[in-house]
Amino acid sequence: MKRIVLLILMLLIVLSSSSLDVNAKSTKQNEYHEVAYRFFNSLSSFKEEWSEASIEETIKLRGDFDAERGYLYRVYDNEQQKGYIVVTHLNNKIQVTEATFTGKDPIIENHKKNYYIAPFGFYTKDEYNKIISSLNEIINPDSNDNVTEIPILRDIWPWTNPLDEKYLVPIPDDLYYTFSGSFHTEQKILETPEYFNFSYGPVNNGCGPTTAAMLTSFFDRIALPNLVAGTLPLQHSDNKLAVDNHIILMADYLNTCNDMEGDLTDGANCTGTYYNDAKSGLNQYFGDRGYSEYDAYYNTNLSDYSKVISAGNPVYLRLSTTGGGHAVLGIGQGSAYPGDNFLIVRYNWTTRDGEYWVAQDEFNGFVYLSRG
Repeated sequence: MKRIVLLILMLLIVLSSSSLDVNAKSTKQNEYHEVAYRFFNSLSSFKEEWSEASIEETIKLRGDFDAERGYLYRVYDNEQQKGYIVVTHLNNKIQVTEATFTGKDPIIENHKKNYYIAPFGFYTKDEYNKIISSLNEIINPDSNDNVTEIPILRDIWPWTNPLDEKYLVPIPDDLYYTFSGSFHTEQKILETPEYFNFSYGPVNNGCGPTTAAMLTSFFDRIALPNLVAGTLPLQHSDNKLAVDNHIILMADYLNTCNDMEGDLTDGANCTGTYYNDAKSGLNQYFGDRGYSEYDAYYNTNLSDYSKVISAGNPVYLRLSTTGGGHAVLGIGQGSAYPGDNFLIVRYNWTTRDGEYWVAQDEFNGFVYLSRG
């Protein structure tokens, strides 16, 4: 009799712990959903793309050891996908990691389990494991370890402040958009070009030169004539050959590839861009094009990023990602109630086209131009 009672008690304990585990998982899942819907509701009243849309599909995202990383939420309007929202656990907080308001997500055709490296990519389990394994065998060229701060005159004798708006590139006021509401704020630079990294673009590991190409193309068209030979289009596809050639030129200036005469599509040849090379390469390029009064400055202060954006200047922006950094064109910043803050970027991936929002916690420094 005692044995039966003991077995019953053990069974009750197991069922109780199982119920607690299910309830805990359900509570955590609800936290992700609440963050996603809060973000969507904050922006749907202001973003034309989402004005008639709704969240209709939820995809679980996984990481190491099949652990839950978060969820992808697909947004639809009349059966047409209008972007998506990714919510993950980042920096000890459940938050929107990235979002876009147009197009399909990169895993729309993938019906297997989805694995995520924020904000780097979506993969099947096999692809994910290969990438994680390879990260232990390479040195990331965008690592902060490769950044050397060189003392310069302004640190000793501050003649000018390079962040002063009068020393930044002068941009017409009508190219700067700002909005502030109860549940949403947004500041961004308009008419920024959108070019794409490899394999649509010509250079492997080419996020650096692609970003530099967008940056120089914008300044050439808006404020600094002849910074680029000819005038490049806003969209890569409108004159792919000319844009590709400019990206290759920037790869040369930024030392993205070991051999510019070799195969630029080979990842062993084109290994990526160090931040020092991005800074010095932009300095040399501006000087060679007749704008030697402008210097490239590297900065890791988020509030300074806001200052430069508020002056209408896009920047060469680095995002933190698993295994390294990704260079994008920083074009703005935004927030969604209650206090979720974002960077607005041109991501340079064809799967992340258009205006792209990334969690502010992914900020990891930027390069900007100034006469200061």
